[in-house]
Amino acid sequence: VNLGHKYSLLVSPSEPRYVFYKFNENTSDTIVIEVDSEDDVCLIVSVQDSRCPVMDMNKDIKYEGTYQTVNLKGAITVPKRNFNEGFFLVFVARPDNFDCSEESSLLPRIMSTPVTDMKTTSNVTFTVRNGINVKQYRIGVFATLGTLVAVGLLCIILNIAFNRFGTISKTDRKTETDAPDGFPAFRRSEQIARLL
Repeated sequence: VNLGHKYSLLVSPSEPRYVFYKFNENTSDTIVIEVDSEDDVCLIVSVQDSRCPVMDMNKDIKYEGTYQTVNLKGAITVPKRNFNEGFFLVFVARPDNFDCSEESSLLPRIMSTPVTDMKTTSNVTFTVRNGINVKQYRIGVFATLGTLVAVGLLCIILNIAFNRFGTISKTDRKTETDAPDGFPAFRRSEQIARLL
């Protein structure tokens, strides 16, 4: 498997597929594996160490390496430091959609008609691409912090400007007197026209 190329596999519960990826000097510290499926079959994508045996059965795929369930689209991040010698990328189709469906979710299920079509073969395409490196990560963090500081300074400057020169200062310098019962006295029509 090469970096940046798109690969296609046909996966079923009885025919899992796996490929080997070896890191080279052109890869960054992390890579991202993007997985796309054309059909709504529940898949498990597993990243396993380069040692044998490869766990590619439905009952044992979750016990080795890192895995993710995928319906239509998914991605998994693989750090280079965890798999220096390379890794196996394993694709297994589940015989049912329980792991990917709402039934395994904590959210309440919407009542719907059950699906009777139990197609369990899936055409999977995947791409291995470089993840972000430390420099790109720092640029993103500092750009976000810089934007937040700029917005905060703008709010402080606008607050000072409105208090000193704007409409807030005009409403604070009112020369109205309070009536004895605690309600403000009526303003003269000239003061109202000037404020508007």
